[in-house]
Amino acid sequence: MNCSKENIELDGYCLRRYVFRPDAGVAVRGAAFHFHGQGDFSERYGEILRPFLQNGIACVATDLPGHGYSEGVRGRVPGFEIVDRIAGSNRERCRELCSDNQGPLGILGHSAGGLMALREMLQNPDLYAFSWISSPLLHPEATQNPLLALFARLGARLLPGLTVATGVTQDKCSRQPDPWRENGESCLIHARVSIGWGYAMTAAARWIREELKNSPPQLPLLITQGLCDPVCPPEYLHALLEEASLPHLTLHEFPEALHEPFADETREEFFHQIASWLEDESIV
Repeated sequence: MNCSKENIELDGYCLRRYVFRPDAGVAVRGAAFHFHGQGDFSERYGEILRPFLQNGIACVATDLPGHGYSEGVRGRVPGFEIVDRIAGSNRERCRELCSDNQGPLGILGHSAGGLMALREMLQNPDLYAFSWISSPLLHPEATQNPLLALFARLGARLLPGLTVATGVTQDKCSRQPDPWRENGESCLIHARVSIGWGYAMTAAARWIREELKNSPPQLPLLITQGLCDPVCPPEYLHALLEEASLPHLTLHEFPEALHEPFADETREEFFHQIASWLEDESIV
C-alpha cells in the first residue's frame, strides 16, 4: 500500500485527505472513497482497506472537520453541506486515480460514516457501482441519554455547537488493543459530538431508513456487522432489512465481534470476506 497525504480547502476548513494506492505492480482498475465514523479519522483505515487495494481499487478518505488532522472543534461537524462537498471532492479525486477515467466508483463507510455513505448513495444512485457499509449508524439516538434525545431538536437550535460525550469507548469497539492509542495518537480518536451535528445525523438516519425501503439501491452492497456491537446494535439493522428489499445485498455478520470487526479478533475473517465479495461480484 502506498499512502499520500493532501490538504484541501472546503467551506473555510483545511481538511486532511489521504490517497491509498495499490502496491507497485497492481494496476488501478477502480476507485472508492471512504467516510470514517464519529470521533474517528481516515489514516487508520489504510490497512483496513487492504482487500480493496489488493484488487486494484484505489481509495480516498478525508478527515471530517473536527476530526483527525482536519481543522475544527473536536466532534463539531457543521452539517451535511460540507459532507456533500467532501463527497464531491473525493469523487473527483477518485476519477483522477483511474487513468482511463472509466473504472468503477465505489462508496464505503463505517458507523456514522456508513450513515453518510448510505445517504450519498441514495441521493446519487447512478454515480456508484459498489458499496461496503460497516456497522451502520441507523438510529443515532438509540444508545444516547433519553433526555438528550428528547431535547435534541431544541438544543440543536439553541446550542448547536455545544459538544457532548458520545459514550463510545475502545472497549465497545474491539477486544484487541488499538495501536493508534498505544502509539500516542489518542488525540486523533475522541468521543465528542456537537448537539447540532447529532440532531442532523438523527434526521438523516430517519430519511435513510425510509429511502432504503422505498427506493432500494440497485448496486452490489456488502454490509458487515458485529453481533455484539453495543454502539450500533444489530437489531436495528435486522429490523430495517426485514422491511427493505435490497436486491444485491450481501450481509456478513460476525457473531463474536463488537463495533469494529476489522479490528477485533475477527480481523482476518473480515479481510477474507471482503476479498471474497469483491471476487464474487466481479467488482473490477
